[in-house]
Amino acid sequence: MVHIDANDPSVARQAKAWLDACLEEHDECRRLHWSGVNPTRLIRILDGERVQIVKLADSLNVRYVALSYCWGDLNDEERTLVDRGNTWSASEERRLSPFSISEFPKTIVDAIKFTRDVGIEYIWIDAVCILRDESPNPDKTHELGLMHTYYGNALFTLSLSSTTKATEGFLRPRNAWRYMESSCSLNGYEIISIDTTLDDAREHSPLAGRAWTLQEELLSPKRIYWFAQGMYWSCAQAQWIEGVKEPKFRPTPRVAEINLVMSLEENFLLACRKDRAEVVRTEWLRSVESYAKRDIGRSVDRFAAISGIAARYHDSFQGLDQYVAGLWRSGLPEHLGWRVVSLADRDGCDDVLKSIPSWSWAALPMKTMIWTHPKRFSSIYEPSTNDLELKLDSLPVQNPKWHADEAVHQGSLIKSIKVKGRLRPFWSDTSTLKPWKEVFVINKQGTEVLSDDFSVDDSVHAIHTSDGRMVVTGNRKDEVYGHLDFVQDIERAFSGSLEVNCLQLSSSSMLLLEQCGDMIYRRVGVSRNFWPGFFARFDLVEVTL
Repeated sequence: MVHIDANDPSVARQAKAWLDACLEEHDECRRLHWSGVNPTRLIRILDGERVQIVKLADSLNVRYVALSYCWGDLNDEERTLVDRGNTWSASEERRLSPFSISEFPKTIVDAIKFTRDVGIEYIWIDAVCILRDESPNPDKTHELGLMHTYYGNALFTLSLSSTTKATEGFLRPRNAWRYMESSCSLNGYEIISIDTTLDDAREHSPLAGRAWTLQEELLSPKRIYWFAQGMYWSCAQAQWIEGVKEPKFRPTPRVAEINLVMSLEENFLLACRKDRAEVVRTEWLRSVESYAKRDIGRSVDRFAAISGIAARYHDSFQGLDQYVAGLWRSGLPEHLGWRVVSLADRDGCDDVLKSIPSWSWAALPMKTMIWTHPKRFSSIYEPSTNDLELKLDSLPVQNPKWHADEAVHQGSLIKSIKVKGRLRPFWSDTSTLKPWKEVFVINKQGTEVLSDDFSVDDSVHAIHTSDGRMVVTGNRKDEVYGHLDFVQDIERAFSGSLEVNCLQLSSSSMLLLEQCGDMIYRRVGVSRNFWPGFFARFDLVEVTL
């Protein structure tokens, strides 16, 4: 049964019991920490009302909790409360001595109290342990680059999924799921009540909409999720739900099964640890899908907020792969083939996003849903002898002495690449633009099909005005479909000011490009469906993207 009073001692005892069980029994979880390095600053909990900032970076491993939470949209009064709780250059020296937790907003106060009740002396909270001064702020720049290690080394991460802002607090009455798990029989069948799964619960959590929290989740070996209805524990080997007697153990999966039985949050670290390259690559694509649809306060943090996941990926390949503005060199033809689910709006891109290469998903506006993995598409990615060739001399030389963090940072600065592949127009000069409704009709089953009035001999192209789909037909061949990225390009394609070219990525995918210079192109969309001989008459050329 979930206790209605979040401050009841039984709640913290339950969390401690989960932690102790994991520490004592889960061999796999002990292997998933990033390193033995402590954060630059930690909050030391002295008693119920006082704390102090300590610097233990040079000390032996310190057991600490990391907090993952939403800062939220704050009004002026709330902003004042949050700013007062932040640590600034002017207040750091004073906070090295004991001070009252009354300086903090309610969420941070509750996190400190809960950590103390679980029996942990230290906690890491970004707003308190990173100096919040405006730029130039070398401390903030340095610490943001290490955040993933702080979550990766924490005893556990406390993920607050019941609050939308830092001023709300979470140790408040809990009213849902206050029942004992019971069962009954009906016609010989045993019926039991089923709690909301963790995957379902966190999908609708406020944290699921915040960009920074993705790597906080993925890189934390052990997590306690705090929902308004109760707590969940999740680690590589077990999942527990507060109030449910029987623990939901996960047998440690074999390498070949990791991707089949684990969710993204539990799968990534295990895949890196098990050295399963294809699984790690798949998890990166899944991570990008989750990340792209989240929001972030500052577009300048677009790469920084996923850099920890990228660093762990880079480390799992022992530095042999190279980060290329959100993509990876080893899988570039496949990684270039992402697709927006719904048309993006270029008006949502500020100057920072516009400076990111058009072929990177990171150039899209915040909160854009995309598909990255081939299984999302009707056609499966099939490498071929015609795969795109990346010209390595167009990439900066990767220093083997760089740590993963630096290698990822340098990769995020890449603005263009040179590739060699087959290039052709999407539609021919003799093709006629037709309205979509003249090319396709809806049959009795509600399916969109080619109109009977349309001849396969006709050289025609059409553009769907609502979703950006494009189709080319003719020469008695199967239709070739494409999909634009931005809504603004629909009108340009209709007016003839956008000439769409195709660059073959593989036997099943191609980039849609617009020429913007001498053999210089920018991405405008993607295609995952074309007939085998579509590029047969076109030679290999070298282009800059």
